[in-house]
Amino acid sequence: MTGLQKKDGLENSVYKSIKEQERKVLGSQEETTPLIATARPGLADSESALMRRLPSSYVDKSVRDVLAYIVDSQVKDSEAATAASLKKELGAAGSVIVINGKNAKLTDKVSDYIIKANKDVAGKKINYQQLEIEVSAVQQGGYRI
Repeated sequence: MTGLQKKDGLENSVYKSIKEQERKVLGSQEETTPLIATARPGLADSESALMRRLPSSYVDKSVRDVLAYIVDSQVKDSEAATAASLKKELGAAGSVIVINGKNAKLTDKVSDYIIKANKDVAGKKINYQQLEIEVSAVQQGGYRI
């Protein structure tokens, strides 16, 4: 047994202090898990989706705020068509939003839809929070008589 593991006197208070510090550090690591969001129009493939790392404060934001952040962020030339299509479908009456396979409303909190995921990068397991957003406009169809 080391001095920090003894259960009496000063050593006990030092041991508790170290454990509290560990909890704080480990807790803050969970809070800083990256939040990665992808957004794409309903007819686009997943490779053309806009992918952004969101600020950690966006966990408590609405779907509308997240989509605005993604669409209004600096868009590369290769992403311009996807961003324009997303804006068009979001502006359409009756657009449908699906996040990680669940129907969502613009006013919903994204925290209800976040899933934990991981990816193996160069042999290292990277944990992150994921939002996979698909926006589809309801198409008007039919014929006139």
